[in-house]
Amino acid sequence: MRFLEWGAKGRETLSDPGLRRPSRAVEVILAALLVFAPLAFGAVEFWSIAVVQGLILTLAGVRLANGLRDGSIYGDVNPLLGAGFGFLAWVGVQLLAGLTADAPSTRDAALLLLLDWVLLAVLSNEPWCDRRAARVGRLMAGIGFSVALFGLVQYLSWNGRLYWVRPIGDGTPFGPYVNHNHFAGLMEMIFPVALGLALRPGADRASQALWALFAAVMGLAVLVSLSRGGMAGLAAGSALLLALLARTRGAGWMLQITMLVAVLVAAGLLLLGVAPVLQRLATLGAPGREASIHSRLLVARDTLRIIRDHPLAGTGLGTFSLVFPRYLSFYSRWTWDKAHNDYLQLVAETGLVGLGFAVWWLASFFILFRRNLRADPSPELRLGAFCGCVAMLVHSLVDFNLQIPANALYFIVLAVLSTRPPQSASGRAAFTGDSPVAAGGVGRNSTLGEDFRSGGSISTD
Repeated sequence: MRFLEWGAKGRETLSDPGLRRPSRAVEVILAALLVFAPLAFGAVEFWSIAVVQGLILTLAGVRLANGLRDGSIYGDVNPLLGAGFGFLAWVGVQLLAGLTADAPSTRDAALLLLLDWVLLAVLSNEPWCDRRAARVGRLMAGIGFSVALFGLVQYLSWNGRLYWVRPIGDGTPFGPYVNHNHFAGLMEMIFPVALGLALRPGADRASQALWALFAAVMGLAVLVSLSRGGMAGLAAGSALLLALLARTRGAGWMLQITMLVAVLVAAGLLLLGVAPVLQRLATLGAPGREASIHSRLLVARDTLRIIRDHPLAGTGLGTFSLVFPRYLSFYSRWTWDKAHNDYLQLVAETGLVGLGFAVWWLASFFILFRRNLRADPSPELRLGAFCGCVAMLVHSLVDFNLQIPANALYFIVLAVLSTRPPQSASGRAAFTGDSPVAAGGVGRNSTLGEDFRSGGSISTD
């Protein structure tokens, strides 16, 4: 469905997505976003949120300026962008109809979500040929490796300060993140991308070994961070990737690379110490006696009470931290400003109406991925991006990673890469920089990765 069309070229471009010209400036700004957000403590502070939002608005401005210059402004709304717009419209109804416990909190949360939607609208209407998608995938894998390596080095030389400079009080920091769970959330999303790059048929041995090393360092960092949710997400994403690749390509050719990654991770654990990881995993056997797990279960129970009292409309996006204290039924020394379950918090804040848009988004996401996977002759990157999203969806059962701007940004980009249309079988030219390559369009099958995002307030936990 078209949402914007200007000029004869705009109409021609909408009717033939193969004519769409990619913007190198968009790619550069996107790279800046991907580099900056995780390094700025996950972009959870006001200054870093402002920078991220400024870069997104710049991205949109560049896209619009390019269209005005070329006399070709176009835009498509796929079902996922439509679901996101519907969710934003429902939040608008919450504000206008007074269906929120705190209008300023809902307004601030809606602004964050609106900027995410703008980012998706821009990326969804960029042409994504295989070479361009691979460049972004390689950049993300490189960033993931660098952040993971930094996290491990900082772990071995920890002095109580992030970057060895900024003091940290309470919390469980790892890498540039104040919360080790959010560090693990970033790693679990990028790990399948690096592994997918390593498993691409036809790649030379040196490249395969490099991407395998990148994946191994990220996997090791997740384990050393001691994030149980991160380990669960990593396991789910990795297992799904290998299963899908085995079904698509056959299992035999993957054995060497998979074993290499496993050996590297095991060697790293033996070097750094496997006992803390085993002890952390052992707590899963007795959740009632482990404080963190037990508290999460109690918070989930009390969140269900909020849903019971506000089933249809919820309490308003971004209001959980204000409403939950009235429902807290147990003593806790911690402040629970998040439900530590993105799905429960979504329903508590936006009700069954918001849940409906989330279900619409998820169903469309899986349908579009499956549809475009069938026509993709080289699906490893697509599969890696998809499994990174799945890893985050699993982790979101026990945490609030999608309310961390850096992780939400990565989820959005991975969702676009996983649902982008494959290159046209007819070989129609699109442009990658100055060189035409066989490509397909974009727009109808790209995705929105933040529609089910549950929170608006930002916490460094």
